[in-house]
Amino acid sequence: MSGRRLSQEIYDRTDFDGILYMSRITNKQCVAVYDRATASLEADSPALDLIRLSALGPILDALHVTVIDRQS
Repeated sequence: MSGRRLSQEIYDRTDFDGILYMSRITNKQCVAVYDRATASLEADSPALDLIRLSALGPILDALHVTVIDRQS
């Protein structure tokens, strides 16, 4: 599964303004801001922990994605 497909599913199934994710190439945090957020986005808007949002579970299940927490 590609990151683009996952991002598209999140976009289609939620009202999220964007996502934060770790780059598989640089291993640094990246941000994807969806077009619907540009009118209301503020620089100090808080980011939510994506993996803990209840709307993400059904999306990951539908795409047969398993999340492994490597921070623990």
